[in-house]
Amino acid sequence: MKKSLLALTVLSTMTIAGAANAAFTYDKLGQFNGTVDFKGRFITAKTSTWAWQISDALKLFAAHQDITKKHGKANGSDTTFDVSKPGVTYTFLEGYMVGTSAGGTGISPKVMINGTEVAPGNQSAVFVKANGDNGASGLKLTFDLDTALSVAKKDASNAVSWVHDDGLTTTNAVDLGNKALNVLKDNNLKIDADFPSLPATGTQVDALSLLSTAGTDILAGGWYTQISNIQLTGPTAEIDSYTTWSATIPVVVTQN
Repeated sequence: MKKSLLALTVLSTMTIAGAANAAFTYDKLGQFNGTVDFKGRFITAKTSTWAWQISDALKLFAAHQDITKKHGKANGSDTTFDVSKPGVTYTFLEGYMVGTSAGGTGISPKVMINGTEVAPGNQSAVFVKANGDNGASGLKLTFDLDTALSVAKKDASNAVSWVHDDGLTTTNAVDLGNKALNVLKDNNLKIDADFPSLPATGTQVDALSLLSTAGTDILAGGWYTQISNIQLTGPTAEIDSYTTWSATIPVVVTQN
């Protein structure tokens, strides 16, 4: 099982430049001691891999969320704030297969967002604990996630088609299916050569099962998750004492 934890890493250009021009060490006795440290991972070869990203636009939106206390909505002893505008969606997680593969073991992704599996073709209501000024608090961030998986396929006769998940009842499944397909088409550099003239319309099926079931069709997948209805809720008495708040949404992807 291959696991990927998505995180943002910032490198200092000064540090990188210094590493490229390592300093000589002079010792009056002519002595020198040093080491070279090697490290890496053991990777089981797979017939296909996925690449993933969290939307930069969402990260930017999340980083600037000042809340005006008087705009909260009272709910008993709690107060709720709309972090996002009602009805507005944001791209959250995108992924695509960097190559092609027949279906089978080790191809389909399993996406966990804050420990909750987000299955394609479904809407998930998720919440994460949020923090006030002093860390621990009764705050929580809630949101909805809509997810789609689209799979391009080519059969033994070279007939090309694509499928996307069914089952979405609260969101336009066709719209999300097209978004997932576009993630694949925009990033897999060989998509036009491997799947020439993909039709404009896909078929709604269980796309995840298509990836995980052994077969002879050549496949490539695209993943799309969007977030909406983001709200912050907490005890009114606590919120009155806070000047800042924060919350982290962890994303872990495994390839099974």
